[in-house]
Amino acid sequence: MITDDVAKAFPDISIPNVGNYYSEYIAHWKQIYENHPEWSEVQKTGIYKSGKRQMNRLNVAKVLADLFASLTFSEQVDITCGNESCDKYIAEMLNANGFWKNIPSFISGACALGGGVLKVYADNGVPCIEYVHADRFLPVMWNGKSVVGAVIESKSQKNGIYYTFFERHEPGHVTYKLYKSKNSDTIGDEVPVSELYPELPDAVDYGEQVPMFVYFKPDVSNNAEYDVPLGMSVYANAIDTLYGIDLTYDSFCREVILGKKRIIVPAETLTSYYDSKAGKWITAFDTDDEVYVVFNGEDRENAKIEDNTAELRIQEHVDALNAHLNMLCLQVGLSPGSLSFDKVEGLKTATEVMSEESRTQRTIKGDKNLLTEAFESLVHALIAVGIYLGYLPRTQYAVNVAWQDNVITDDNTLIDNTIKLYTAGLLDPITAIMRANKVDEKTAQEIYEKIKKAQNVEDVDMFGS
Repeated sequence: MITDDVAKAFPDISIPNVGNYYSEYIAHWKQIYENHPEWSEVQKTGIYKSGKRQMNRLNVAKVLADLFASLTFSEQVDITCGNESCDKYIAEMLNANGFWKNIPSFISGACALGGGVLKVYADNGVPCIEYVHADRFLPVMWNGKSVVGAVIESKSQKNGIYYTFFERHEPGHVTYKLYKSKNSDTIGDEVPVSELYPELPDAVDYGEQVPMFVYFKPDVSNNAEYDVPLGMSVYANAIDTLYGIDLTYDSFCREVILGKKRIIVPAETLTSYYDSKAGKWITAFDTDDEVYVVFNGEDRENAKIEDNTAELRIQEHVDALNAHLNMLCLQVGLSPGSLSFDKVEGLKTATEVMSEESRTQRTIKGDKNLLTEAFESLVHALIAVGIYLGYLPRTQYAVNVAWQDNVITDDNTLIDNTIKLYTAGLLDPITAIMRANKVDEKTAQEIYEKIKKAQNVEDVDMFGS
């Protein structure tokens, strides 16, 4: 457990009493996120069956975390420093570290595990960003605003030896320790850091009183751990509902299996043959026997072949799934219907969810506010490393994170808005066609000429205003 490992590696640190939080909560959320919940196996039923089978699962926890990530980061973000050299440096570092590509996955993991860390460090003279999961991070120092001191743990194996690497983060300063063991369950004994990382010193002082990490957590009140500023999974209080969803989906899948076509045939129509591989006689109905069937004359009236296939309860299962999904939306702060299961539409898209003023938008706004603070802290850390490595001179700057608040609009809403603007005389016909049909000006002109020709008039009232 990370708390026990850190206590041994850094005996001078006052370790918060959160061991159970990591082992019982974060580990549990991670297990569900990876689609291995405790209910993944169910007991087989039937006369000749024993043991367990895998339950059919939807893994809505992963869907939910990805949805939060896509809604939170659905818009472009402009990060500026009010300083040309800093702006250029930050843009280059974010691109070089694949920040814009990796941040959606990072947010998804943070929503699932209750938090995540963006760690900034220097690697062979180059500023780097690492994306750290919540189970590898232990806060040890914080103030009213944020976590400012922590230990990050990582494990690896080499030649049958298990290594545990610790990074103790204090503002502007990072201390490294390495332990090795022949047993994966213990960290073993301390060894020089150079044994695994020859180029890494025992400590680095970046010269700026800035944390070299950023802790981001979703905007969910933690009702399991009050004393330490650790985050909460977005589905932490909805696990029973997630189980209900999987249980209903499993029933739906079993319904298809158990509802397969069943034919009742007279015993006289069965044929016996010896299966040499199985080493026993098999009795079966010969579906290729199309001409003669032998049966006793006295059983003539009972010799009917009947279809006894049961009707599938599809709508009942769809309704049950939607009831569970609506309950899940209530529990995680989404608008009703944000998640729905329908045989026609399936799960609603992010565009459909965000095109309305909703509870979802208010929830996502809270996550964006926290993400804005995280981006600001990330820039401070990158600039501190940039100054330390000589990429930047010590200079004045002011970080600004601006979201491009693009209104996400579905096709129907776009067309309705276009009609209103055209009717009010605020759009010319060509522009209206371009917007409604999402075509260029040349194509819009061709469409307009076809409309004029079809209606045989000089000026076309396209929308019947």
